[in-house]
Amino acid sequence: MFSLLFLIIMSFSRGDMYIVRYPVPDSIRGSVYMPLDTIFVEDSSTLLSVNMGYIKQNSPFKSDSVVVNYLKKLYSDILKNPEQVIVQHFIRISIIGEVKEPILTYVDVKSPISSIIPLAGGPTERANLKKLKIYSKGKYTKLNYYDATKNAITFEDVGLSSGDVIEVPRKLYINFSNISAAISAIVLLWSFYQTNFK
Repeated sequence: MFSLLFLIIMSFSRGDMYIVRYPVPDSIRGSVYMPLDTIFVEDSSTLLSVNMGYIKQNSPFKSDSVVVNYLKKLYSDILKNPEQVIVQHFIRISIIGEVKEPILTYVDVKSPISSIIPLAGGPTERANLKKLKIYSKGKYTKLNYYDATKNAITFEDVGLSSGDVIEVPRKLYINFSNISAAISAIVLLWSFYQTNFK
């Protein structure tokens, strides 16, 4: 019972966001999907719509697809072609470490992991992109950014959810001036020892 409740709570983290889009005619580009509404997940049974306010359910939403179908149905009474409604799921994640602009941002769960580093201003020169650290649901995993980019791995594939953190670690950096200072200190201590204690 507890594990089922935990899964329901974890499948909808406070901070998840959905954007409802609908095609409108555009003289230059044909149909363009414009945002109609933005909906935030308050808890497992409460949504907050920018247009409609709080939407409460008696029972919790059990999965992402249930929320998507619910939102499509909600808009079916208003729109002429509800089957054309697109609902995008976004999660709120942080990227920290060796990036130029650490951020807390929303990302589409279906977008590739490769999109996160540019959002954070790009990597610093000391970034180790081969060993990204992902902190998700109390667990820690590593991910090679280059492999993820090559294989078009998405946030959904990795299983990220709102509140998760991606850390770009620092490369092992050998500073030769520090090494030479350490060697000089050792030589100085050795000569002090030789002069005073022998």
